[in-house]
Amino acid sequence: ERRLYLKGLLLTVEDPIPQGYTRWENVRLRRIRTGTALTPARKATFTKKEEGHEDIDPMCKKCIAGGLLTTTHMLWVCKSLEKFRQDAWASLTSEAKPTNLEAWTHPKGQGTTQKEKSWIH
Repeated sequence: ERRLYLKGLLLTVEDPIPQGYTRWENVRLRRIRTGTALTPARKATFTKKEEGHEDIDPMCKKCIAGGLLTTTHMLWVCKSLEKFRQDAWASLTSEAKPTNLEAWTHPKGQGTTQKEKSWIH
């Protein structure tokens, strides 16, 4: 009875992470979903410009446009990483292929079907 009561106190997750991921895959996906992945653009905001400290360049060196190395840029926009995206999508059916970054990081479905649609495994 107490166990049921305590379970009722837990908040429900609106968009749960699919089952079947390792702990590290769960952490990576949660960081991407919450915007807390430690990208070069985010790291650059934490570094001090002092003598002896190497500055972190937040700009993409691979792109002609030179966009900031944010999660969105690295996972969805950067042309130099296009091959990695295509390789990740190669095993997906055409209806399972994401049309935007949110569809890629928030796959719909249950269990292994959901994991198969995601790029992180």
